[in-house]
Amino acid sequence: MRSIAATICFFIITFTSIMVFADTRLTFLDNASFSTSPTASGSFYIDGPFLYINLDTFTIRASDKYKHVRNITGYSIGLAKRSEKGWHIERFSNKCNHHFKLLPRETRLINEYHAVIPIDGIANLKDYWLVIAIELMTKGTRGYTYAHSQKKIF
Repeated sequence: MRSIAATICFFIITFTSIMVFADTRLTFLDNASFSTSPTASGSFYIDGPFLYINLDTFTIRASDKYKHVRNITGYSIGLAKRSEKGWHIERFSNKCNHHFKLLPRETRLINEYHAVIPIDGIANLKDYWLVIAIELMTKGTRGYTYAHSQKKIF
């Protein structure tokens, strides 16, 4: 009887470890027609109190709907959740300060991007999803544009 219990415990621990440490694929899409649109694909995994996000393909595109130059100042990834006003980002990764200009209809490929979000104190991630936040300066005003991952990824 003891060996059966030990075997069951072994499988539970092994399965849980695989679930926690395995990379899960994700995609970020901008479904709105903003002046600047990020699109990305990659993976994430959880290890202890941290959520690790690795984007292997990441582009930022300037639409031709607006004719002004976009001054990108950086980007980060946030952990988003529904709120009374729609949604909000509860925690951000470190911001990558990456300054460049985009002309209308121009696309910039960002080589691999790695981010870490601390998730300590969050008991359950099931109601969260990930959001790429692009920070830009337009005519002297700081603004943001977003792309959301699929919901229910955790």
